Amino acid sequence: MATNPAPLIIGGAAILALIFASQSGDDTPKLPNGKRDPVGPIPVPGSDEDLKIVDQTICDCWEQLGQTANPAQLRQCVAETLHPDVPWPPIPADHSTVQAVWDLLSQRIQSFYTAPDKDAWCEGTEPYDPIDVLEEWISKKAVPGKFYVVGDDPEKTGADSLSGITRRALNRTIPGKGNDNGLRLDYMRCITSGPAWNWRLYASSSFSNNFPEWAGVNGMGLRRAFYPWHDDARKALAQRKFPKKAITNAGVRISGVGSSYGMLWLPPLNKELLEQDIVTCDALEWPDGSSTINPPPEILDYLEEQ
Repeated sequence: MATNPAPLIIGGAAILALIFASQSGDDTPKLPNGKRDPVGPIPVPGSDEDLKIVDQTICDCWEQLGQTANPAQLRQCVAETLHPDVPWPPIPADHSTVQAVWDLLSQRIQSFYTAPDKDAWCEGTEPYDPIDVLEEWISKKAVPGKFYVVGDDPEKTGADSLSGITRRALNRTIPGKGNDNGLRLDYMRCITSGPAWNWRLYASSSFSNNFPEWAGVNGMGLRRAFYPWHDDARKALAQRKFPKKAITNAGVRISGVGSSYGMLWLPPLNKELLEQDIVTCDALEWPDGSSTINPPPEILDYLEEQ
């Protein structure tokens, strides 16, 4: 189980710090004269194993106290569980290690309360963030099942094109399949049809000799993805934003959006069916049942509109 690092006190953690300050052990029983003898030294957790014990005690006390929202109450429970012989909270006359343990517990509890997924925190793992692994979904080469930025492929010959992308992608799946004109056309139309990404960002009614209308879908094609007019999709996704659209439906550039080439989603292919000369990229599904003609839903669902 990995150990969660203690966070800087910012944002919500700062609020917790104020709560700690205002509730600094008022619920702790005091001796009749209001005083006690100093204690210490005591061991201060320092190793990963020590911190695991602290974190587990925080989780156990949180459950024991009915998932309390009171950080001071939680800290008191953790301190008394780990050091039942110490009359918490610390006093100025205590050895410095007593205050050090108290401060460490405060930091760990701040980390716990600000964690978006407390179950994951207690298991010692951070919640999955698909943006953290985004680069795994982006390939420098045209490969099915990956994002591909137009022009990046070192194996392209001359200017990039949708025909060239499909040729390379099919050949990388099964050598020789990209040389079949019919399979290339099927995969071109598959790429164009993705409603949540390729069609939404790059499709237009603009065609040319190199991007003929017969290769499009319902009068729309991806010609303009090959122009450096677009929002930097990698940068947008890293910021958890959906890229801005840079063209009209007619393929006219929208000024001021960007100067990057399009980043196309290349749907994965069923290799067994491709062996039989069948392209069925829209028939494959992500774990949630949605079509792989679109990028992974855990990425799309995480993005905000700009």
